Amino acid sequence: MSGAKLANYVRQAERYGCEGVFEAATADLGAQDLGRLSLRLQNIAPEWKMPRADQRRLALQLIAEGELDDQACRMAQISRTTLWRLRQGQDTPISPREAAFQSGGSVPKQGPVGNGSRMAVTAADGPQRGES
Repeated sequence: MSGAKLANYVRQAERYGCEGVFEAATADLGAQDLGRLSLRLQNIAPEWKMPRADQRRLALQLIAEGELDDQACRMAQISRTTLWRLRQGQDTPISPREAAFQSGGSVPKQGPVGNGSRMAVTAADGPQRGES
């Protein structure tokens, strides 16, 4: 039965495009068929991308059902590194640091002493006129 459903979704994508096909199929198909659908959609429209939340969920379901890592990664459109992170419980990537001016913090004018940065010399630091 699920083979016929999978074929219907593939046919719909071939006729009308891939937009929304995978999302609709998540209610009808199991992980293995969703993986196969993903591969077919990637062949039909190489620019097609699965929603990020679906990628992670599908990858974990495929692995739980015994799919090989390489195949699960291809089906879920993730890298092996991402799969490793998912297995470690790190399901969200580390976000880049926010710039200080965006967070309301201040940006220091000079680096800490001893890091090779040049420090400004003021008149108080240098010799005064008439001094030796």
